[in-house]
Amino acid sequence: MFTEKLESNGPRVICDQPVYQKCYQISEANCVSELTPISQKCASYAQKKWPISSLNDAEKHATYYFNCMIFNHFTVHQKDWHEAYYCLEENKDSFDPNRYLPVLFE
Repeated sequence: MFTEKLESNGPRVICDQPVYQKCYQISEANCVSELTPISQKCASYAQKKWPISSLNDAEKHATYYFNCMIFNHFTVHQKDWHEAYYCLEENKDSFDPNRYLPVLFE
C-alpha cells in the first residue's frame, strides 16, 4: 500500500511544498505535471535500492524515491537547475513535514 501511494501521490507530496514551488518558480499544477511521468521510474528505483520488508524500511525507501524525483526534476530544468538546487539547499529547513502524510495518504 505504501509503495502504491508513494508512486501515485509522490509528485503531489513534493509539489505541495511552497518552498519547492518557489525554488522552481513553478505552480503546483505544472510541478505535478512535470513529475508525474517520472514517478513510476523512481518508484522502481527505490524498490530495487531499498525494498520494503518491514515498517522500518519505509523511511529509507521513501528517501530513495524522493531523491530520485528531485534529481530527475533537475534534469527537466537543465538550463536553470543550479538555481533551483541552491534555492532548495538554502531553504531546506522551510520544508513543512506536517504536509507530507496528509497528501501522501489522500
